[in-house]
Amino acid sequence: IIGGALVASGELAFDGTNDYVDLPDNLLAGVEDVTVEAEVYLDPALGGDYFIYGFGNTDTSTSWGNGYLFADGAPYRAGIATGNWSTEQNVDQGAALTRGVWHHIAFTVQGNTATLYLDGLAVASATVNSDPDDVGNGRTSANYLGRSMYSGDGFFRGSFREFALYNRALSATEVAAHAGN
Repeated sequence: IIGGALVASGELAFDGTNDYVDLPDNLLAGVEDVTVEAEVYLDPALGGDYFIYGFGNTDTSTSWGNGYLFADGAPYRAGIATGNWSTEQNVDQGAALTRGVWHHIAFTVQGNTATLYLDGLAVASATVNSDPDDVGNGRTSANYLGRSMYSGDGFFRGSFREFALYNRALSATEVAAHAGN
């Protein structure tokens, strides 16, 4: 754990200042279909631009994201980018996640279909033309919980109770069961 995130009462807490978790490199290597799911609490004071999670790379010469798979809470969206923000292929709910409550969030990519789930229910889907393995050709060195690939973005403020990354797309029934529905 980098930046001082604390584990207390079964939660991983982020203060929004500099806390994040640095996950192993190359998480997306060889992954064609994927599910990322988490149980998250967004602090009511969370604001600005931030990623809940992001797996990819940063272009150090520009401080931009350079290929990533991510989720954001304002608006609640997730997607894949093979370069900077202009290459993002998003699934967008169209509204922000409610702050001050726990949410089960999930993002799946199966073939060319990306689906966004909130509290066990599919809330949006879209067509994507990139696989997770297309991010950095499978090589990623900026794989974070609570931090964006963009140095100008803020850090996540809130907590995680659960986090999972699968190398397959969970079914809608599986996502609902994991969310407690």
